[in-house]
Amino acid sequence: MGAVSREVGSGGGMASSALAAELEAFKQQAAEQERAAQERADQIAQALQHVRIVQVSAGSFHSLAVSEEGELYTWGNGLHGQLGLGMQAPERQPLPARVALPAGVRVRQASAGVDFSLLVTTDGALYSFGDGAYGRNGHGDGKDRYVPTLVAALVGTPVRSAAA
Repeated sequence: MGAVSREVGSGGGMASSALAAELEAFKQQAAEQERAAQERADQIAQALQHVRIVQVSAGSFHSLAVSEEGELYTWGNGLHGQLGLGMQAPERQPLPARVALPAGVRVRQASAGVDFSLLVTTDGALYSFGDGAYGRNGHGDGKDRYVPTLVAALVGTPVRSAAA
């Protein structure tokens, strides 16, 4: 059997220095991301400072908040209409925006899914908006909805809660 030999030289010190520098750069990047996330959270809190929020739901890339008055606020990625802000809305909404609801509609509960959203009203109706692929928004046609749209198949059936 042959002997195993290993050369130990000054190269190990250089590798350790490079690794230490890479680790330090990673720590700085993580700290910067944490600062940016905190700034963003502060901006969202400031945008909602005069609104009493009673429920929040987070989807993959968007969030929903329900106010004590039954209003709905949304922010994040709205590519498929999951923010409910209409077709002319920007693809990304960085701060909470109030969703225009039909007259008299008050939200009890909201649920954010993957590219779509559901809301239950105080009178037990279910609305959906966003990506309609695979029938996920309950309208049976696979089309995206850009504003909260009543799920007609459940009219007359009181809905108490929904999960996206």
